[in-house]
Amino acid sequence: MPSSVLVYTPRVSVKTAKIPLAMRTNRSRIDIIADILDVTVRGAKKTGIMRNANLSHRLLEKYLEDAVGIGFLQFNYGVYETTGKGRRFLEMYVQFSSKYSRLQKDLEASLLQRASLEKMCSPPIKNILESDDSRQRRAELNNL
Repeated sequence: MPSSVLVYTPRVSVKTAKIPLAMRTNRSRIDIIADILDVTVRGAKKTGIMRNANLSHRLLEKYLEDAVGIGFLQFNYGVYETTGKGRRFLEMYVQFSSKYSRLQKDLEASLLQRASLEKMCSPPIKNILESDDSRQRRAELNNL
C-alpha cells in the first residue's frame, strides 16, 4: 500500500459515536452516509450494506448513488469500497458525533441544574392535604 493512502482508524467507531436511537426519531443524511461508509471500509455487497446499515432497498439505492457521485464510494466487481475521501469524511463524522454527544449530555445536565435552581427560587407550596390535628386546631381557634 502506498504511503500517501489515508488509512481509516477511528479512535471511536461510528457505531459507538452515534447518537443513541432512543434519543432521535430518524437518522439524518450524514448518519446514513456514515453508516454506509463504515460498512464498506473493507468492501461490501449491496445486501451486506442493506443489512448492516439498516436500510431499505429503495434508500440504499438512493444513498449508494449519492455516495458514489460525491466520491465517497467506488464500485469494483460487485463490491462497494470506501474511498480516501470517504474515509476522511468518516474520521470527521466520528469526531463530530463524539463532540455532539458530549454537548447533548452537557445540555441535559444544565437543564436539570436550571430546573433545580428554579425550584429553589419558588415560594414554598402550602400543604393542601392537612392532617386531622391541624384541621381540628383551626376549627377550635375559629370557635373562640
